[in-house]
Amino acid sequence: MNHTLANGLELLLYLASSAQPHGISELAVALDLPKSHVHRLLQTLVENQYVEKDARRRYAIGVGALRLGHALLRNIPIRQIALPVMQRVVRRVHLPMTLAMPFGHDGISVACVTHDGQIRDVTETLGSVLHANTSASGKLFLAYKPAKDRDAILKELDYVQLGPKALTSASALKKNLIQIAKLDYSLNDRENGQDSASLAVPIRNEQDRVIAAVGFSGHHTEFSPKRLPELIDALKRTASQIQIHLMESNQ
Repeated sequence: MNHTLANGLELLLYLASSAQPHGISELAVALDLPKSHVHRLLQTLVENQYVEKDARRRYAIGVGALRLGHALLRNIPIRQIALPVMQRVVRRVHLPMTLAMPFGHDGISVACVTHDGQIRDVTETLGSVLHANTSASGKLFLAYKPAKDRDAILKELDYVQLGPKALTSASALKKNLIQIAKLDYSLNDRENGQDSASLAVPIRNEQDRVIAAVGFSGHHTEFSPKRLPELIDALKRTASQIQIHLMESNQ
């Protein structure tokens, strides 16, 4: 990839992940790039409305980026296939459901259906990063990576205790990942918050490769040992239906 293009994309992603605007010097340090290069990138991005500059000469993601996001959402085949299936299941289970796809070491949400079956296309849900050690989908994607890649990623993760049951070491997470691959589902029980929990299962393509995940989220009491089998079964049925529709669409 062209280095200028790669740096521009990295700059956009950095700004998109932050709620606060940043100065050129701050961005140069964060991205390990020369200030002059960052300045040129920002000028181009501002001209095309992908980045906005405020009165203090600080920069934030711009409304032009929405064009990319909306165009992408309209053209993700698995999202279009999955949403009707997800809505039917949610209306029966009454828990929010998310469709996620691999994103670097982590996952990223590409569709969300609320507990009452409504599609929720807002920035708080769409495009949110589901981290490899603090989310059900993120852990799921990591569990199915080749062992060599998985072990290298485990060394790079930041093991911060966000919840009372957080996995705070590479060895603890690796043990959990082995269990996830064996059971074919991933449970996040208060690992990234005091009361939150989530559950995810894989969606595979015709080559049996994990290409996405579908999962429920909610208060940890919703995922009691008594109800867990029901939710796992609902998700696995959902994933199976999505896989069948994907194969039919590719014929």
